[in-house]
Amino acid sequence: MNRFKKLIYFIVFAVVLLMLIIFAAIRFINPNHYKAQIIQVVHEKTGRDLEIKGDIALSFFPWIGVTVNEIHLANPVGFQPQVEFASVGKVDISVKVMPLLSHKIEVGEITLRDLRLNLYKNKAGLTNWQDLANAPTTHQSTAASADLASADQDNRPPRSPKTVVALPSSDMSIISIAGVNIDGANIHWHDDQKSQDIQISHLKVTSDHPQIGVFFPFHLDLDIASNKPAIAGHLSFQTQIKASFAHDDDLNQLALNDINLIFESPEQAQRIVFMAKQVTTVLKAQTLVMSGGVLSINGMSANIDMQLEHLLTNPVMTIYPLSMNLYGGLANGKMVATLGGAIPKYIVDGTASNIDLTQLIQSGRLMGKAKVKTHLTFSGKDQATLLSSLNGNVQFDVQKGALMGMDIPYQVERALALLRKQAPPPSPIKNQTDFDVFKGTGQLRNGVLSNEDLLIQSPKFQATGNGTANLVSQALNYHLSIVGLQGATNAQKQVVQTPSKTAIAVSITGTFDRPMITPDIHALIKSELGQTVIKRVQDKLQKLSPEGANALKRFLQH
Repeated sequence: MNRFKKLIYFIVFAVVLLMLIIFAAIRFINPNHYKAQIIQVVHEKTGRDLEIKGDIALSFFPWIGVTVNEIHLANPVGFQPQVEFASVGKVDISVKVMPLLSHKIEVGEITLRDLRLNLYKNKAGLTNWQDLANAPTTHQSTAASADLASADQDNRPPRSPKTVVALPSSDMSIISIAGVNIDGANIHWHDDQKSQDIQISHLKVTSDHPQIGVFFPFHLDLDIASNKPAIAGHLSFQTQIKASFAHDDDLNQLALNDINLIFESPEQAQRIVFMAKQVTTVLKAQTLVMSGGVLSINGMSANIDMQLEHLLTNPVMTIYPLSMNLYGGLANGKMVATLGGAIPKYIVDGTASNIDLTQLIQSGRLMGKAKVKTHLTFSGKDQATLLSSLNGNVQFDVQKGALMGMDIPYQVERALALLRKQAPPPSPIKNQTDFDVFKGTGQLRNGVLSNEDLLIQSPKFQATGNGTANLVSQALNYHLSIVGLQGATNAQKQVVQTPSKTAIAVSITGTFDRPMITPDIHALIKSELGQTVIKRVQDKLQKLSPEGANALKRFLQH
């Protein structure tokens, strides 16, 4: 019994002594006295200058923690010395003491405030951070030097330096983090090779209780300004994240639920909203699957389910089914994009109906409601390259519309009046050609649409034709055969429009913005002469006897 009491007294004494030591450490140890040693170690390891302008504070119980204020790290040699690589206003991290006795790690909220990070790539392709990623430890450098010396003495090639890496524990459940709070961060990226400049400011990241294998909330806000691509606006992103590790302790799966991303640019009058029920990435299989995706750009929305394969080697993205509310109508289809290699390649199969061409074609040259069916292949990184690589088939049918900037009937009537030496018709009030039907099929080859069966039906005429439309240069080269419509009476004594017998040839050239209509004068002259001859023959036939008229008709038919 006395031995048991002595053991209890010893344990109590040890605990009290430990508490006194911790209290004394907190009271008498000043971590700021070690700033010079910390700065020296950083310089030895990285060759960079570190400056700690603020105070360093330590805590020991019930949390082992450190708080550091006003940290500044210089750029490496060869980069702008007047610009800091990074600075942090405050870093705060702590670990709870008692769970460590049970081999568990409970981390408090990790706080990072007022981060300033300047990332730079020079014209030679070198970055101002790669020395940190490749910097060997003192142990590695010593081992490498010993290998070189030994190899020199034995006349054998040096061995590659070995790097000992501590792998994370496979039981990641022993680690818990109360939260992550990054506030007021600014990141500047500049690439001299591409003349690219990106500025991310007011970056804020928050996350509560991030854990492995469990969904936890994640929220990000930032302002972005970029010259390539030209972007300026605010981005907000929130989701639920779950990360899972494989048996070999490598990150294997990353899942995001309830994704909500909003990008707004008042200067560019843009609002982009993306939502999805789930996005799952399996790294070992190199796949990404998205379900329940909805993308809205300035009010135009699309429903997207997507699968991405060969993420790290030759990414191939398949979007199917793809459903879009497009310019007042509805589009459905499938898109396959091969994103690996120097030039991305795309295949699109789709149909669209009730498309408002006034919204689609910004120039306003074609109006109406369109049905379109396409099979297209194209490749490239910019609009000009994409257009010049367009190949495939297209069917189009536009109802109740107008060709703006050209009045085909007026141009034909004007040419006929000039030919007949008559006064030209009055100029039209609206310089447009109204139609009931505008349809055809076409072949696309390297951005040039070839069409052989164009049909235009309007209240005044009917036209058939063929030609080409160059989507790159916007040049037009079409030939139409126009037949005027004349009144006739059907069995119910209703006036209907029927084609006249005289066809007039018209050429349409110029560009999409400035089309030119040119009637075929030679065909008009021939047509006019033919009509004159026919009229004179008919007058002669009326004056002949029936026998003579029949004989003349038989002669003319031969």
